[in-house]
Amino acid sequence: MSRRVLHVTGQFFPVMGGIESHVYEVTRRLPGLGWDCAVLTTDNTHALPRTDEVDGIPVTRVRAWPRRRDWRCAPGLVPAVRRARPDLVHVQGVHTLVPAFAMLAALLARVPYVVTFHTGGHSSAARVAVRGLQWRLLRPLLARAERLVCVASFERDHFASVLRLPANRFDVVPNGGRLPDVGPGLEMTPEPTVLCVGRLERYKGQHRLLAAWPAVLRQIPDARLLLIGSGPEEAALHRQAADLRVGSSVEIRAIDPRDRAEMARTVASAHVFALLSTYEAHPVAVMEAISLGRPALVTATSGLQELADKGWAQSVALATPADAVAERLVDLLRHP
Repeated sequence: MSRRVLHVTGQFFPVMGGIESHVYEVTRRLPGLGWDCAVLTTDNTHALPRTDEVDGIPVTRVRAWPRRRDWRCAPGLVPAVRRARPDLVHVQGVHTLVPAFAMLAALLARVPYVVTFHTGGHSSAARVAVRGLQWRLLRPLLARAERLVCVASFERDHFASVLRLPANRFDVVPNGGRLPDVGPGLEMTPEPTVLCVGRLERYKGQHRLLAAWPAVLRQIPDARLLLIGSGPEEAALHRQAADLRVGSSVEIRAIDPRDRAEMARTVASAHVFALLSTYEAHPVAVMEAISLGRPALVTATSGLQELADKGWAQSVALATPADAVAERLVDLLRHP
């Protein structure tokens, strides 16, 4: 008899993001190991279907509030966990109010649960400032988890310290990265192309790439910058490109996160991948680019620096001037 695991996460497809991709990839693989998977998530737009299916995985959404913030207060998660009758609850991400509801629901239902932290950055300095307090308030629930899973070593060290829990309570399981085979006929774009994939948020650093782009064009006039994603910074990024007069060489668009083949073609056709975030735990987007053999440039922060330490990417300091970032991009475009 198959065992039932319920993955509870703040957002899921069609929303694009690293946690969403992680949950998608894991839920596709677990049935082959004898687990029946389902996803329980929230919707603060109140516009997505309550029930859905993604590649055979059932998805249930409950409403979250407030509608224009990502706090995701969703009391409906508690009865939804009970109705699902899982053998295990896997809480994916600790950024919002979702993990508190999910862990409490599992305790009330007497169902074991594990937590994968998936920490990430945030564009609000206030939200970043209160995170230490947020983790400490969650400690009574986190301490009762069967296992605590980190996607990077620095994440384990951080939470062991903040939560005052022994390091042997944590497992480190880094994200992988795998995109569909694009076949032998696809070539890179004729124009030297720098690609960035990620939600269009300030902390993700797309504005840093744009700031460096005029200096890149001075050395490689036919270069292109492709920003894949959607989010609240989209209009600001378009304005920045126009102000810098580089709009003709910059493309900003989204790809449906469920269209893995299109994502694979896009990554494979680029020459360099860049992600200049303030904070990432272990970014799936970079791992996917690396898996297709694309050189990557990242900022020397958080889990991004761990990738550079392993020799999988090159890094620049977060405060590196735009012209110096441009030099690194030009060097990678000319000598991948």
